[in-house]
Amino acid sequence: MHWNAWIDPAETGPWSPSEGFEIEAASQTTQIGPEGSELLLRRFESVSLRFEAGSWRRIRDHHRRVPKPDSLAPTTMPLSLPIELQAEAWNNFRAEVKTFNRSVFERR
Repeated sequence: MHWNAWIDPAETGPWSPSEGFEIEAASQTTQIGPEGSELLLRRFESVSLRFEAGSWRRIRDHHRRVPKPDSLAPTTMPLSLPIELQAEAWNNFRAEVKTFNRSVFERR
């Protein structure tokens, strides 16, 4: 995957590809709720990526150099919620991940 797929140059990462650079990426999945198959949930999470050998690779948490961000936005919600609320929560979550990435990059 191309360098700029996850980087906003000069804001969340350097302009040119940097071997070993790590970033968090927002991800969402759908899963069955604990109450049974009638309840579907939307789950947001951040996944850790490292740029290696010219592409982004997912890395496991215990291999990270920087701790994962804590989220203030809801990370799990029923799919029965109005799509507008789901979209708002997703946008809030992505903004938190970007803010986290920006703060890590600024400390470098």
